[in-house]
Amino acid sequence: ISVWDTARRARLLTFANGNPAGSRVSALLLLSDSAFVNAETLAAGSSEGCVRIWRSYAAADGPHLLSAWQASAAPAEVSLRDSPLSLAWQPARATLTAAGGGSGDLCLWDVRHEALVCRLSAPAVSAGQVTSLAADAASPLLAAGYSDGCVRSFDPRAPPAAAVVAQLVVGRGAVSAVSIQPAA
Repeated sequence: ISVWDTARRARLLTFANGNPAGSRVSALLLLSDSAFVNAETLAAGSSEGCVRIWRSYAAADGPHLLSAWQASAAPAEVSLRDSPLSLAWQPARATLTAAGGGSGDLCLWDVRHEALVCRLSAPAVSAGQVTSLAADAASPLLAAGYSDGCVRSFDPRAPPAAAVVAQLVVGRGAVSAVSIQPAA
């Protein structure tokens, strides 16, 4: 992972995320929340399904690994590079949602306690894996883009069988990005 000062166009430092051979970092999120004492905190998700939380990632003395856990099912060895982990952050709840590893499941994690809050699944008829995630800052709603061209909206407050509250087919290929915009 490289940290850059974009104003000066200079790389400040580079550090290893600790991925196993054959995997790669597929998601980076800056975490902002008082749960981390307002320190510079970075979440790095990698294709083996692991999330690593780095504190002071831009400090001169280097980053400090604050926490790491298996956030999503590890993919089969043959698809390790091709199974990116997607992340979405909800700071008001200190909830990190992770999805990937060839699965269609969304795993919601309480970052303060490194505890799985819930696992949400798309309908069994879905053939896709999660390719992108977005979280609403003002509510618990999540949006997930899938490799089968669908975007599904989830409400984790609903019973698991009813957690998908909306579904939209946007194309035949994988959905590369989703976003939730605040209401005007």
